[in-house]
Amino acid sequence: MSGSDRDDLPSAERPPIELRTAERLPSVHFVWYRILEGKEGLDSPQAEGICKMDNISETGVGLYALEPLPAGKSVFVEIAATRFNVSAIGKVIYCGEMENGYHRVGIEFRAVSPAHRMLLKTWLLQNCDFRLRRSRPPSQLPPFADAERRRAKRLTLNEFIWYHVVDEDGGAASANGVCILVDISETGIGFCTAEPLPIGATVFVEINTKEIEVSAVGRVVHTTFIATRHYRSGLRFESIPPNDRLMLGKALNRDATI
Repeated sequence: MSGSDRDDLPSAERPPIELRTAERLPSVHFVWYRILEGKEGLDSPQAEGICKMDNISETGVGLYALEPLPAGKSVFVEIAATRFNVSAIGKVIYCGEMENGYHRVGIEFRAVSPAHRMLLKTWLLQNCDFRLRRSRPPSQLPPFADAERRRAKRLTLNEFIWYHVVDEDGGAASANGVCILVDISETGIGFCTAEPLPIGATVFVEINTKEIEVSAVGRVVHTTFIATRHYRSGLRFESIPPNDRLMLGKALNRDATI
């Protein structure tokens, strides 16, 4: 964002000065987003969409959006390009309307997995140009199956994955780290943690195994005590990027044919 563009924003909508000191990389990639907070946000037409990325840093991303994203809302974003794919939970810190009708949006990252944070740092240091990996808009993708959770085709695994419990402010909560992925389907996962996760908690997971690479946000639907520091939970997906949804479906179908 140039200095003249920042001056066009109302003072109340300008980003905090500490964010502007981060080294930023101009970019022309597209970003998929989904608003996470509250049922009203999830049901609104602006809850999910694709927008253009203006710039990115280790602390956040600047976007051009067709629809306004309310300041203070938590969002799930995926930035996808060739050799570069980063997912994160962030918070909208400002949104200002431009003369051309677009909305300039600033998102501060609140939760990025260690692997994706390292990938972002490497990408910023290399300062390379990548071709956009085109993806179909979410409206053209098949919706999640509405079948019962246990009827969904499941792939049994025993892999470590990263998880982060999202608090009301979209930031770090007490529970985050590494857990064991037990199984996965198009609608959710079964996983084990050292501490119990409350039913209804919102959890951001990054699954990076030999078979599957998926980032998603879901809600805990059950938690069962197995043994000391061993709790089995079920997470039902509520938000997953279109590309990741397609990759998951292919992985499940590939496993079914073996």
